[in-house]
Amino acid sequence: MRHTTQFLFAASCFAIGCSSGDKSIAIINTAPVVSFESPVEGESFQAGEVVTFVAMVEDSESDPDELVLEWTSDLDGLLSEFTTPSDDGQTTFATAALTEGLHTVTLKATDPRGKIGSDYMTVDIENDCLALSDCDFDEDGYTEEEGDCDDNDDERNPDMDEIYNGIDDNCDDVIDEGTDAYDDDGDGYTEDDGDCDDADDTVSPAASESANGVDDDCDGTIDEGTTAYDDDGDCACEIASCSGSSDAGCASLIDGDCDDSDPQVVPGGEELADWLDNDCDGQIDEGTENADDDGDGYSELGDDCDDADPSINPGEIEQAGDGIDNDCDGVIE
Repeated sequence: MRHTTQFLFAASCFAIGCSSGDKSIAIINTAPVVSFESPVEGESFQAGEVVTFVAMVEDSESDPDELVLEWTSDLDGLLSEFTTPSDDGQTTFATAALTEGLHTVTLKATDPRGKIGSDYMTVDIENDCLALSDCDFDEDGYTEEEGDCDDNDDERNPDMDEIYNGIDDNCDDVIDEGTDAYDDDGDGYTEDDGDCDDADDTVSPAASESANGVDDDCDGTIDEGTTAYDDDGDCACEIASCSGSSDAGCASLIDGDCDDSDPQVVPGGEELADWLDNDCDGQIDEGTENADDDGDGYSELGDDCDDADPSINPGEIEQAGDGIDNDCDGVIE
């Protein structure tokens, strides 16, 4: 340490007293000199940006590493007290923790005898989120780096639900998905266009109805035009698993309709002389004048006078003594 002998001599004079005639050396302890080198006085930085302070310290009676250094801010208080200057007296302190505002940063150096020297400078810490990708400007919990696609709007971020507004609310690069205005299943129709199930690409106004218990064509009717629907309103379908009827008054539905376009054709219906299988039993006009019920080749329209007896028809030979008009000519025997 420099000036050790002078210090001890001065201390001895203080202890025993030295007259004006004594030859002694007066010890003067000067305060350390501190001077900032950077950054520039009043320079502005973004919040979260690293600010590096560089200063020089020197002391006439002490080496640089004997000085105790303390960095403080009038806004944030104590910043550091653990920096050590280099042999030439340069000391550096860097921080990214300064809060927003105009800081007066002071570096205080204390020598071994308690003398203090200091210097100060100002830096302005700004919070311009528009200039930073890692700043949450709209305070919605997301920065641009974290996926916020509009950091000026706190109603747009990855946590938002998509709503029908023509905007990408949840920042997934898709607009209005899951809403009535978006074709979620890719079938060419949105809910606004009449798609009644926008999660199923087989269901849309352009789809064909099939017997599956689903309104495939979104017309409000299930399975119409298929074997599972009573299209003619006679309360009967072609198959047993009937989905509905065009007649809202049907108390129940039966199966086995052999012509679901004609309400006169229904299982158990009345057979008519109309050349149709009205009762869907596989026979046409049975029991009517159109049918050859006894199978003798003649119907009632063919002048069979007893269509329940195959031995009686216009082609038979009259039999004597049986009391029957065998040949249907209106004369018995």
